[in-house]
Amino acid sequence: VCLCLRVSVSVSVSVCGRTYVSLVLTVSLRAGLKWVQEHIKAFGGNPNQVLLFGESSGGTDTAMQLLANKSWGLYQRAGLESGAFFNWAFQPMDKAEKFYDILIKRAHWSNSSGTFNCSKAADLTGAARVACLREMPTGDLMRQSARNYQDAWDASAWAPVPDGVEFPVNSTPMQLLASGAVAPVPVILGSNYDEGTGASLS
Repeated sequence: VCLCLRVSVSVSVSVCGRTYVSLVLTVSLRAGLKWVQEHIKAFGGNPNQVLLFGESSGGTDTAMQLLANKSWGLYQRAGLESGAFFNWAFQPMDKAEKFYDILIKRAHWSNSSGTFNCSKAADLTGAARVACLREMPTGDLMRQSARNYQDAWDASAWAPVPDGVEFPVNSTPMQLLASGAVAPVPVILGSNYDEGTGASLS
């Protein structure tokens, strides 16, 4: 069963308001794992023999499920290839809001009704700003967010903010791993020899 991998600005803005990044991916993957538990027998599978596996950012997504205790019991083993408990999987609120503010300043578009600019909504509430972004055509929103995109070992523009529900506020994946707050299942961890080489040359 192949579960969804990434969400970006379109889902983040749609769901979360001022705190525009969320743990949507963690929750979404858990929903997929619940589906597997409910339906895998129909495909000849065993709900007690589920391997959760991901590569690259998918490996990090798998690591997040290992840390998310609400997902424990939905799989019995995990594999992480070229992805692990990287700190870029989370980001602090102040960094998330910085990316959000940059996006708001760049959010403008035109259609048959006129020209719209969310940056002129500086005096609006967070909900009104998000409402402005929701009116933005998807293609324009994705293009503007791409200009704002950052993806590095220590930062990712659309990484979630620990919310105190899924993960402790201000926590990092490595802190949680070191504390032992990880699913008690067998894990195989490895990496591709030249993982990231292409990105470093681009």
